[in-house]
Amino acid sequence: MADNSRPSVKMRIGAVRVTGFRALQDVCVTLEPHITVLVGENNTGKSAFLEAMATALGQRRPVLDDLYIDAQGNRRKEFHVDLLLIPADGDSFEDQLISIFGNAILREGDHSYVAIRTTGSVGADRSNIYPKRCFIGGWSGCENIDDIEVVEIPREQVTERHLSTISFALLEASRDLVDEMQKRSSRWGRLLAQRDLDPETVDEIEEQLQEIGNSILNQSPLLGRLVTRLDDVQQTIPTIGRVEIEPLPSRIDDLTRATDVIINTPEGPKLPLRMHGLGSRSLAEMMVYRAFTDELSGIDEPYTPHLLACFEEPEAHLHPHAQRAVMNIIAKINGQCIVTTHSPQIGSGVKIKQIRLFRYASSGIKIRYSDSLKGEKLIKARRMIEKSQGQIFFARLVIVVEGTTEYASLPVFAQAYWGRSPESKGVTFIDAGSLAGANTLIKILEDLGIPWLVFVDGDEQGHKALKTIGNIVDKLLIPDSQEVVILPCELNYEQYLISEGLQEPIKQGIQNLYGADAWAKHIRNKPQMTEDQLIKKFLKARKGSYGSSIAEAILCTLDKDGKPYIPERVLELLKRADHILETREPL
Repeated sequence: MADNSRPSVKMRIGAVRVTGFRALQDVCVTLEPHITVLVGENNTGKSAFLEAMATALGQRRPVLDDLYIDAQGNRRKEFHVDLLLIPADGDSFEDQLISIFGNAILREGDHSYVAIRTTGSVGADRSNIYPKRCFIGGWSGCENIDDIEVVEIPREQVTERHLSTISFALLEASRDLVDEMQKRSSRWGRLLAQRDLDPETVDEIEEQLQEIGNSILNQSPLLGRLVTRLDDVQQTIPTIGRVEIEPLPSRIDDLTRATDVIINTPEGPKLPLRMHGLGSRSLAEMMVYRAFTDELSGIDEPYTPHLLACFEEPEAHLHPHAQRAVMNIIAKINGQCIVTTHSPQIGSGVKIKQIRLFRYASSGIKIRYSDSLKGEKLIKARRMIEKSQGQIFFARLVIVVEGTTEYASLPVFAQAYWGRSPESKGVTFIDAGSLAGANTLIKILEDLGIPWLVFVDGDEQGHKALKTIGNIVDKLLIPDSQEVVILPCELNYEQYLISEGLQEPIKQGIQNLYGADAWAKHIRNKPQMTEDQLIKKFLKARKGSYGSSIAEAILCTLDKDGKPYIPERVLELLKRADHILETREPL
């Protein structure tokens, strides 16, 4: 069992700076005290960041491919991974850590810290990377990482004793407990080796195993004949003594290594883990890791080390509900956890301040986070993110609209314009209900560096909403702003479509959705109303259901070039989106 009497090293990793490692030219990531979640597009360096940490902590050997290659194809000669160690509580390290790190502990103001640099350099043979670790004086920080020189602290060597203060584990996306069960040196094997049985119990169990094995041999004619035939080996090879068969392991060490995990499925048979899907096997490996940290972490040390667990895509092979649940498992692990994910379910369930967004920029991959909202504003933003199911964290562009008709129809126009789904372009549409309520969401997008556009009604409320949003993101937003596409004066979206002369396709969309006689029934006994009034009345009564049908009918109308017609303001919105997607930068 774990020795809970051992003192714990009360420190954590405050930040990690990676320079010249794989896709990461120069990034700095601050880490939360418990869980930090890394999100972003594919190939933005999230997995590389985890591998850089594994390399820095001695859990992975660096290779030549770890060196950053620039746009001209030039490979760097070395990489750096800097770890900032800070007290878990307060501003100063406790005596135990002071005795371990000694003069490597520095102070900035009232705050103590230790900084360890791992440098990977190309060897003389140009085929291997050799790591070197040192303590460094000074920390470049994560807000401004340019033009700040750090130097090696002389006469202070980084040793295994220093690294042993951190218990690091990287659970890759390919994790599989069935594979781990075959390795005696795995976490599973090391757990089973701690069987907690006293010698007398071991002797008693092994005696019983021997008796059962002999009983099987005595009662199995087939096994008896095999023993006889195997005795012929002794006659052929003089150096071999008696040959025996053990139907069961006779030693408890061998028996524990044969331990299996059996899962009883609801209303189904009991099946070993190897017969279950990859989702169950991946989840079981995570549970074993938690058990391992509770029982054996740092068992060879006089103290309990700081736990740092990195989970690469914990949602792998899991259905959406299980993806949410898996974060509850991670949350119960002591120490620090870093999670990389592409799951909107996970993204929508974590705290905003835990998110670190890896994103391409013209100067390379950059890291963004948001912690500017507090109190009620943070609660409102959280609701909006949950409404979007967390998709905003993975978007290349977020388009914010203020109504169900826009939300249903604009993706249809976008599909026709791009010839592919908006999702495949990395575009997420968000229905804010009212643009005035979207200001906190847009603030988070601004903090994270996620480009955004708003599609605004031309009425007074739309103009007021722009002013509110501008105040919270510290920008002057007017109808001519690049982030804004606004409808003509005093018109909402439905009124705008009518003003464009689209009455016939609107009526056709109504009939396609509600039936061929729906329009005829609607206009019956209403001779005093104009066609525009009748359309407005119909749409107002059924708001929220017809958006995509009307958009599809409008697209059947051809423009002057013989292409599917897209209303002018919608077309302007999509062209703005094009600019952002092509440059990967906000307007």
